[in-house]
Amino acid sequence: MIKASEGGGGKGIRKVTSHEELELQFRMVQSEVPGSPIFIMKLVSNAHHLEVQILGDQYGDAISIHGRDCSIQRRHQKILEEAPANCAKPDVFKRMEVGAVNMAKAVKYEGTGTIEYLYGNDDYYFLELNPRLQVEHPCTEWISGINLPAAQLCVAMGVPLYRIPEVRHLYGRDTFGTSSIDLYNDPQRKPHGHVIAARVTAENPDLGFKPTSGQIQELTFRTCPGVWGYFSVTSRGSLHDFADSQFGHVFAWGEDRETARRKLVLTLRELTIRGDIRTALHYLADLMEHEEYVSLAFHTGWLDNILLNQGGKFPTLQSVDPLLAVVCGAMCKAFLRSKQREDTFFSYLQRGQIPPKNLLCVVDDVELIFDNVKYVVKVSKCGQHTFHIAIGNGSVVVECRQQADGGLLSVVDGKIRVIYAQEDATGLRMMIGGKTCCFTLEYDPSTIRALSPGTLCRYLVEDGSHVAKDTVFAEMEVMKMYMPLRAPESGIIRFLKREGAALAPGDVIASLELDDPSSVKTSDLFTGDLPKMLAPRSPNHKLHQKLSSLRDQLQAVITGYRCPDLKTVVDELFVVLADPVLPLSEFQFVLSNITGRLPKDVEDSLMRILRSYELGLEAMASTCHFPGQNILDTIERYAAKLEDGYLRKGFLTTIDPVLNLAKKFVKGLASHRSAVVLCFLKEFLWVENFFSLRHRDDAILELRETYTSNLNRVLEIELSQNSCSQKEQLCCLLVDKIRGCAEKDDFLAVIHDIAAVSGTANSEVSLKARQLLTEYKMPSFKQRKVAIESSLRDALRLGPEERLAELNHIIKQSESLVDALVPFFTHENADLRLLALEVYCRRSYDAYRIERVGTGAKAKQASDLFMLEFEFALWENDVMASEEETPSSKVSPIRMVESVDELVNMDDNKMLRYGMMCVFESPSQLEARFEEVLASFAPKWFYYGDEPMNVLNVFFVRPLCGEEKQQTIESFSGIFQRHAEQLNGLGMRRVTIATVVGESSFPSYFTFRARLGWHEDTIYRDIEPPLAYHLELRRMSSYNIEFVPNANRQIHLYFAQGKEDPSTKRFFVRAAVRQGGNALSLARAEDITAQVEPVFVEAVRSLETHSVNRKYAGAQSHHIFLKIINEVTYAPDRVDGLLRTLGQKYGRRLWKLRVAELELVGKVRRGNTVHNLRFVVTNPTGHHFEVCGYMEAKDSLSKAHILISMTEHGPMNALPVLTPYPVVSKLEKRRLRARNLDTTYCYDFPTLFRISIEHMWAQYKKSSEGVLGGVPKQPQNVLDVCELVLSPDESELVRSDRPVGENDIGMVAWLLTMYTPECPKGRRVVVISNDITFEIGSFGPREDMLFLRASELSRQLGVPRVYLSANSGARIGLAAELLECFQVEWEDENDTSQGFKYLYLSDEDYEKHSASVIADRRVMPGGERRWVISTVVGAQDGIGVENLRGSGMIAGETSRAYEEVFTITLATGRSVGIGAYLVRLGQRTVQNNAPVILTGAVAINKLLGRDVYTSNTQLGGPQIMYRNGVSHIDVSDDLRGVAAIVSWISYVPSEMGAPLPRLLTQDPVDREVAFMPSSQPYDPRHIIAGVEEDGHWVSGVFDKGSFVETLAGWAPSVVCGRARLGGVPVGVIAVETRTIETRKPADPANVESQELVSMNAGKVWFPDSAYKTAQAIADFNNGEELPLIIFANWRGFSGGMRDMFEEILKFGSYIVDALRKYKRPVIIYIPPYGELRGGAWVVLDPTINSDMMEMYCDELGSGGVLEPRGTVEIKYRRPAVLKTIDRLDPQIQQWRAEMADAACTGERKEELEQLVQKRQHHLIPSYQMVAIGFAELHDTPGRMKVKGAIRDVIRWRTSRSFLHARLTRRLEEERLRADVKKCDENLSRDAVRALLCDWFAADRPGEDWETDREVRAWIESMPAEVREARLAAVRASSVQKKLEELFKEDPAALRAAVKKLNL
Repeated sequence: MIKASEGGGGKGIRKVTSHEELELQFRMVQSEVPGSPIFIMKLVSNAHHLEVQILGDQYGDAISIHGRDCSIQRRHQKILEEAPANCAKPDVFKRMEVGAVNMAKAVKYEGTGTIEYLYGNDDYYFLELNPRLQVEHPCTEWISGINLPAAQLCVAMGVPLYRIPEVRHLYGRDTFGTSSIDLYNDPQRKPHGHVIAARVTAENPDLGFKPTSGQIQELTFRTCPGVWGYFSVTSRGSLHDFADSQFGHVFAWGEDRETARRKLVLTLRELTIRGDIRTALHYLADLMEHEEYVSLAFHTGWLDNILLNQGGKFPTLQSVDPLLAVVCGAMCKAFLRSKQREDTFFSYLQRGQIPPKNLLCVVDDVELIFDNVKYVVKVSKCGQHTFHIAIGNGSVVVECRQQADGGLLSVVDGKIRVIYAQEDATGLRMMIGGKTCCFTLEYDPSTIRALSPGTLCRYLVEDGSHVAKDTVFAEMEVMKMYMPLRAPESGIIRFLKREGAALAPGDVIASLELDDPSSVKTSDLFTGDLPKMLAPRSPNHKLHQKLSSLRDQLQAVITGYRCPDLKTVVDELFVVLADPVLPLSEFQFVLSNITGRLPKDVEDSLMRILRSYELGLEAMASTCHFPGQNILDTIERYAAKLEDGYLRKGFLTTIDPVLNLAKKFVKGLASHRSAVVLCFLKEFLWVENFFSLRHRDDAILELRETYTSNLNRVLEIELSQNSCSQKEQLCCLLVDKIRGCAEKDDFLAVIHDIAAVSGTANSEVSLKARQLLTEYKMPSFKQRKVAIESSLRDALRLGPEERLAELNHIIKQSESLVDALVPFFTHENADLRLLALEVYCRRSYDAYRIERVGTGAKAKQASDLFMLEFEFALWENDVMASEEETPSSKVSPIRMVESVDELVNMDDNKMLRYGMMCVFESPSQLEARFEEVLASFAPKWFYYGDEPMNVLNVFFVRPLCGEEKQQTIESFSGIFQRHAEQLNGLGMRRVTIATVVGESSFPSYFTFRARLGWHEDTIYRDIEPPLAYHLELRRMSSYNIEFVPNANRQIHLYFAQGKEDPSTKRFFVRAAVRQGGNALSLARAEDITAQVEPVFVEAVRSLETHSVNRKYAGAQSHHIFLKIINEVTYAPDRVDGLLRTLGQKYGRRLWKLRVAELELVGKVRRGNTVHNLRFVVTNPTGHHFEVCGYMEAKDSLSKAHILISMTEHGPMNALPVLTPYPVVSKLEKRRLRARNLDTTYCYDFPTLFRISIEHMWAQYKKSSEGVLGGVPKQPQNVLDVCELVLSPDESELVRSDRPVGENDIGMVAWLLTMYTPECPKGRRVVVISNDITFEIGSFGPREDMLFLRASELSRQLGVPRVYLSANSGARIGLAAELLECFQVEWEDENDTSQGFKYLYLSDEDYEKHSASVIADRRVMPGGERRWVISTVVGAQDGIGVENLRGSGMIAGETSRAYEEVFTITLATGRSVGIGAYLVRLGQRTVQNNAPVILTGAVAINKLLGRDVYTSNTQLGGPQIMYRNGVSHIDVSDDLRGVAAIVSWISYVPSEMGAPLPRLLTQDPVDREVAFMPSSQPYDPRHIIAGVEEDGHWVSGVFDKGSFVETLAGWAPSVVCGRARLGGVPVGVIAVETRTIETRKPADPANVESQELVSMNAGKVWFPDSAYKTAQAIADFNNGEELPLIIFANWRGFSGGMRDMFEEILKFGSYIVDALRKYKRPVIIYIPPYGELRGGAWVVLDPTINSDMMEMYCDELGSGGVLEPRGTVEIKYRRPAVLKTIDRLDPQIQQWRAEMADAACTGERKEELEQLVQKRQHHLIPSYQMVAIGFAELHDTPGRMKVKGAIRDVIRWRTSRSFLHARLTRRLEEERLRADVKKCDENLSRDAVRALLCDWFAADRPGEDWETDREVRAWIESMPAEVREARLAAVRASSVQKKLEELFKEDPAALRAAVKKLNL
């Protein structure tokens, strides 16, 4: 042993077992304790460490005070001590004591000290002398009675040992005596009892007692007699990384060692220490109960040996059951995860952010490793505090709640437990009932981590060296202890931390390249099941408790939590709800809570009623009705007797629970059951409807506002909406239960609502609801069965013809028939059996002509077999019969004819097909009797050519079900194959098996065909064979078909992939409609709709259910085919309306499902003629249905049946009837691609423009009925479309008639001519659109050029320019021609990680691609010639910077266009980069939920290194762009977007400079304005557009319904938009008078960011609203050329520090800039109670643009620098007010006069002065109001008019007529002024005005020029020739002036010019 004398605590001590280790270990001891002397000692193994306590005085005496045994150690540190040392023999220990005393005397030792020995084999060895008091000294004190610290003080004071009282007591002497003692020979008292001490250390016993540090949450020491302890920390304290690991010591005394041991064990087990640290308390307790410890068979290496043998762990005696520990651990992990998710969810909401969906998880997969066994656990959250834990096939429900101290109060296995859990670098540590359990991480030796904090001291091996397993490769210091770090496995070690580095738990110290990774032993997987455990609550035996528990569980499911056995819970709920004891149990419980508080007679009456009911239950439980009404009557009678209102109220309050309960049961148990079930269903509906109407982000924000104080409710609603929620499954179960309830009316409304719920997540419950509604409309199974039996018995009594008529009545029923017929197949009456089978036969083959039905001669011989034979053929008028096709075995099965009738019907009507139906109970019976069936089969004809003709139908009266179903079907194939020769000989074409699944369900069919070798034809599964060919399956021959099983067997679903193009995937949905009754009953639209719509809806629902399956990913462009089997008497032209009605009703649903076509086929009877008609409905844009009708006719030339269009030529015109469906066309693929990118295909936008214009005409006609003079007539064609393409030299655009979708660049343009109500003669618009299906809509050089030329064209024509934005920014690319040929020169061919030198081309490749690169020639040493590439140019244009150059070009063009023409953008798809800039530069934007972004969310997430943004919409969707003013209008789809653009264009001139488009209106111009502004806040939109109040319209200033607000989402304190005034378009700006809330969203990229909410006061400009005002003014001016009316009511600008920082000054000045440039009349009007002050007046003053701006004010308006109160504060302060009081108040004047009198004495003056001041103080409030009133009089309209600040005072009520007259006069005058200025541009504005005045005076002598109506009438009525003559005169005068000026400047030159012109 090498030991530093100054070391200790395991520091500076090393064991050396070989000479090779000596030097290294010596150096390590030196470095650990620098400067300390070092001893080298012989090692004594397996010895006891014994100590002798000594005490020496100053006089050379020393004594021993018993001894201690400190042998229990780990890493040379003591953990248990005891005294006395019983392991040594007494005589030996006596010699050790004598030796210790002699040593102390020899060195004259003073004070306390410890002599340490090693004892073994009855011998001992001196170890060292510790010259100090050791921490275990209380052990010696307790058995000796000596207070060692006190004795040490006595020694220090010079007291000799024999005078120390406690020493004297030790020797049995008088305690306070002074006599001397022979300290060496006199005997000492024997030790008093036995003491054992345990050190409390912060060490992890599972990791070799490694030190730990951290916070301590709880330290509870429960003492008892004979136990004492001390601690250096308390609860809420902590241990830092540099402290000693020991922080406590516990001592236990007993009369003997066993007693002390037991006490200490008990104390350690009850000692609670909880926190970040680990302690060894329970391990020490287990250690002390070890057999070897009890028997003293331990030594210093004992514990280390045990730990070594047990893998570093001590075998605990009292451990937690592993599975219980795993259950608790899984619960803790799931709880902590759930809590973290919830906290994160709430933090998102609190910051105003949208929580991601992954926070809504309620199921956790937990893996725990306990004792090297891995447990895989699934934990489901069943409620707010409930979890379901499953391991294998076993499970348990637990509950837990978090306590204030962080512990989990849980109920596991029926017991309450407090669990503390904490996760750290080593795994999960958990304390259960005071016992610690640790779950480790998976063993990974390749990464070596620090398990506790500390300092890495040194490495002991070289970096990169090979180390063997368990080799110590480094040392780290942990809490003053040096810990070795060992290699967990053999391998090459790589250091990742430097020496001296501070380590935290989990830090990676080194990596290990394992020699043999496969040898690493991992944990064993637990494969068993969790044993049965008790539930957290005892079973509820009382019904009311059980009901409450069941409702809570189901409510948790509705909330979004999980239920492990939902079906069982629902079943139990209905059992409890149906139990007649339930109301009794409920009432008994309620009454038990209020017994004694009710009047005795009431209580007695109630108890009698309940007792009577209870007795009734015992007598006749099933018929006893609960007397709820009797209870209500009893309560009401007593309440009526109470005259005192107070007493009555008190009585009703007390009995309210009984009253409510009685009302629940007053209508019986069924009504109560309905109420309970409806509660769940309504909650489901509320959540689904709430989210279906909103985007998720908007929904969450709305919920956040609604439940601000209860965010947990938001979480519950979100959980309920989560896709993992079980609520749909619950609703399905409830709907199934409702099916069996009699009280249908209670549920009808809710079931209707559920049936209408959309969304794939709710497809199943919606389908069940619709099925239930269908059942409600149908007779019940029992009713149908009774009706059929009655009809069959009636038919038996009739003759053949009458019988057939009666059977037809049954056959034509629309209700499900087969399930009700099945019971009659086994009826005891044989005739009834055969008749039922005949009905089934005729029903199945009702589309055929059945010639004969009977039993047949052979069939009669087999009397015990139930068989029926029949002969049949197709009707002669069925066009399907004429479509012949040559059969071929090589043709795809789908191409084979479905029915041989297609071959024989038209060629030989005498050949009838033969069929047989037979009924069996089971498949085994079929197999046994099949030979007899075939023997009875007697057809007349067998084959038509090579085609077999006959059929066999087998019906099983018992359903095929269960797992054996498929095996049974396969066994059928075996039966038929064994009889194949017989079947073929009989001409058997197919055998069909039919079986009924259950009541009210369609049968299942399995068809086995001869051409398939008698295997099942799965394509035809569940298709009724006689109807198979009606579904026209052969038309899908261009596809590979896969049959998709469907829950509704009436709907047949097929997944198709194109044969030539497998990427084409789609669904074909096909169904046959069989209506009941005769044809005449379907003459009305509602009748046929009632038949077709349910089947159509089921087809859509089936498609919804299966299209979301990942197996069918990419499927789109689906096709729905419906065929009406029977004839219909319905006008074909009305079918179009029917289909359009279905389209309008389900259009959006079909669009979302990607349904491309709906095909309806049927026979229509018109008189005696039957026509086969076919209607094909398409919806290419998602907003407009195109219906093409076809009639099937025979081609006179080819004799084939073809389709003839009934109206316009459709795409299928003149094609054969059974033409295969084409593979999706190129155009349709582009449409689908655009749709997948959430936009409309660019070539479909002209259609949307057409639809929008037609809708505008319809609205205009409706709103203008009764207008004087009528409205313009709508043209037949409202839109002309001309596509524009680049000319070959790209210098201009030329017209093109190319087919749609043939564009070769990603940009298209049109010149549209729109015939709209405001421009019925037409107006032109240039439309530019990205084609997102071409190069993902990116901008390349050619795209940029087309955009430029189209925009230039709009400016040249002066017409609006519309941009449809859906793009991906500037195009990027690489030189594709070089990708396959460039070569690489590496720095090192053998190590490519060192990089490359250059890229090059070979000589051959350079010759091919020299134009694509700039390269230098280089000759290599071997003669090889290389071309080193320095630049890649590329052969193709548009792969790099040239695209950015083009982007800059079109950006500049868009900016110019905004200033010159009307520009508007529809953000229909994503707009990225330059696309986003074009959106903004065009200014006016309509956004359709499409992101406008600079960089995509994916790219930003990669940059940030985490998934921050969930979509591009989150970055630039309407919630951002609409609220920041980039988007003016927010729409939900492209049709609304186009409609908004068309509406906006209707307000602007058809061309720049043209007159404004006017619309006739019903709203009279001269009416008064009904809405009156008040001094209180109001909605400014009411003064603009009016408001509906109590069904009555209160008019505003502008025409009714004409106001369209824009920029509504941004800066809401200002309202702007466009309206019409007497039909004249006007721009409008008004101010919000109410306080407005504004929000700035939080940025998910910044976790700390929060939503900023600010309240903006009304009538104040803020930075955003000022900018919005300037933006709106610029929009009205640029391109729109609208006059502007501003309703001014601003008190000024907000000038706070934040507003100044946010540039309020800049944006306010923008208003001035915009008004200065305005080119049309601007009228500023201050409404009643409005005010315009300070800076607000400055930016609106008419002098900014005196030519165009005018200001008016209502009589009640005001204006000034400041508000009157502010003016008074500055200019009319208190002194001035006092002067006014002195001047006006008579009393004060009197007092002042008296004071001025010379006779007034000084005392009187002082008295009068006090009176004056008191009077002034009394009057000053009144005079301050006077002062304010005086200031207000300076702000009146009268003064403003006198000062010229306003033009006139206009009354509000008449403002509409005035504004119209003034505005129209100004517009006409400005147009005339413009014409004059064109004639003479040098005329000043005053000169033009004077000229116009002269003309007016000449035409209208005596009339006033200032009269607006007269001037407008004069201009409008001026004859054209007069106007032209006057303008010509101006022009002539201008020319004459110019000539005169030229003549004066250069007469000769002018004469020469005139002469040259021959003038």
